[in-house]
Amino acid sequence: MLALGTQQTHDQLSQIVIWSLLFQGAVVCCLSFLVWFWLLRQYSAVQLGSFSFLTPLFGIVFAYWLLNEPLEQSFISGAALVLFGILLVTGHQKIRTFCLNILSKKPR
Repeated sequence: MLALGTQQTHDQLSQIVIWSLLFQGAVVCCLSFLVWFWLLRQYSAVQLGSFSFLTPLFGIVFAYWLLNEPLEQSFISGAALVLFGILLVTGHQKIRTFCLNILSKKPR
């Protein structure tokens, strides 16, 4: 809608645009679906669902690595919170067992 409002609706199909679209369609989309469905055979959907929150983190990390984009402190803090949330969701049973073991130990 913004492109229509600013009258920037022309397109130029250059060679890099075509190769980028082919890469996006073939590698990114197709390969990620193949990996996703292979993972669904190995693990439950509940366990894998929380890892979809890693997608933006991978995007930023690859932008840092490939395009030399800067990493800001706010991203690092947000990424740490996302990773902590994933740890809580996927490892809640281990965390619960660990906490119960600590609480059940009798003082000497």
